[in-house]
Amino acid sequence: MRAAARYVREGKWIGGPFDTCEIRVYQHGELVWDQSVYPLTTVKIPGFTEFRFDDQGRMLGGLPEPGSGYERFSERDLEGAVLPELVNKRPEEVRVTIDWDDLAWPQLEPPLLSKDACVLIDLADGTAHHVGQGLAEEEFDEHIEELEEELNDDQRIVFYGFNSLV
Repeated sequence: MRAAARYVREGKWIGGPFDTCEIRVYQHGELVWDQSVYPLTTVKIPGFTEFRFDDQGRMLGGLPEPGSGYERFSERDLEGAVLPELVNKRPEEVRVTIDWDDLAWPQLEPPLLSKDACVLIDLADGTAHHVGQGLAEEEFDEHIEELEEELNDDQRIVFYGFNSLV
């Protein structure tokens, strides 16, 4: 949850409407659910009205507040230069709210990923596989290093807890 807020707060969404910020749930090696975080997100940048995102990741709102000094900029300049500069210079002033209550989380069936496990995810085909199970810590680390060297652009290794696939 913190990762999604940080992703937005640091301006990663400024890259364009085709950018994604999603939650994905894998069950027994298969992608069973994914949800864009954008439609659940509200952002407030000082000097601008709050804005949300539509289901395509496009901004809705975020107009200059009266007297902010930003009214003189065109929409193109605001999105292309002014907002990115504000977000990059003062990310701590950007307020991000994500309405997690609007998510219909899927019911997970055991076995669940244990705290000492990791998964190799292939984003292209939507599959996930446990890796390194039952290995001693040193063997596990070596195994993961070898896997990381062989990953293609669509593959990621994720660990229990926070993961960013940016």
